[in-house]
Amino acid sequence: MTELMLKLAAFLAMVIDHAAACRLDRVFFPAFSKVYVISRAIGRMAFPIYVFLLTEGFCHTRNRRRYALRLGVFALISEIPFDLLVYGKIWDTHSQNVFFTLFLGVLMLTAVDWIGRNTDAALAQYRQMAVVVGAALLAWFLRTDYDAAGIMLIAVLFWFRLTPDTACLAGFVLMAAAEFRPVYIPGLAVSFFLIRCYNGTRGSWRGKWFFYLVYPVHLSPVVREAVDTYLRGAPRVHLIDPLPADEMHNLMARCYLVMTDSGGLQEEAPALGKPVLVMRRETERPEAVAAGTAKLAGVEKDVIVSMASELLENPEAYARMAKAVNPYGDGHASARIADAILWHFGLREGKPADFCAE
Repeated sequence: MTELMLKLAAFLAMVIDHAAACRLDRVFFPAFSKVYVISRAIGRMAFPIYVFLLTEGFCHTRNRRRYALRLGVFALISEIPFDLLVYGKIWDTHSQNVFFTLFLGVLMLTAVDWIGRNTDAALAQYRQMAVVVGAALLAWFLRTDYDAAGIMLIAVLFWFRLTPDTACLAGFVLMAAAEFRPVYIPGLAVSFFLIRCYNGTRGSWRGKWFFYLVYPVHLSPVVREAVDTYLRGAPRVHLIDPLPADEMHNLMARCYLVMTDSGGLQEEAPALGKPVLVMRRETERPEAVAAGTAKLAGVEKDVIVSMASELLENPEAYARMAKAVNPYGDGHASARIADAILWHFGLREGKPADFCAE
């Protein structure tokens, strides 16, 4: 189950739920009174999946401030249509749309994560719990959609994200208790089952025939002559000049996989969660191959095509490489150095935790 599949399932459930909330069942199924109840039960699938995707996005986004800002803007923009649909007027303070719940959830996660990184372990959990309770009370006071239960679910799926069985079980029990309607239980159960089936990959609308290749061509005249001979004008092949480091990193962050003979890219791509196929018979980065972030594809066309096709078509194979432990670090060395300096000069509570590659 990819991220795209989860989004589609949640979106479909949400559309069915909202159609029932607008009582469209009376228009299309006037003789079948159970459509409303069934549709609302299916709609219970949506919120847990969106919360799960929210926590995943929070953990992987490169800019949490922008992530929260977007949710806040969507909350404000959505409020007028929400009030018009539910209450028939432009503004109503009776309840707020679900984006406010998600926005408060991201602010809560930001505070919880900061406390975990900057507070002594003995005190951190108590302060984190206080933040969660405070956010839940604020959601209840503001009457956001799913209010306190929604905030608690965000906290549960974030805290137990490394133990998905526990996260799904705790989340299901919490939402079942919050909804308190037996008819909603099947929808909630399906929702957390789908979350448990998540394989850590994004998924794509496109099959392998819709991918295209971006090739920053080396400045060597010999290389350029060969590239022009074999690749210039080929379908779905985009040839560009070599890029500065920051632009190359930006390109890799948005690509699906990296195929290269560059030693530097073998180190950089795993930090971005991108599988690397090394088009050489050997590599000076054997630790990447040993860790599973890179594979030697050699120089034979059939082997390279076969290995690339497997990553394009097999989500499990892709996830094994994309989620492998990066032997070159996790990208937070600078933050750890800063924390260590602050702790050394008494400007930080508690000694920073040692780095562990596991």
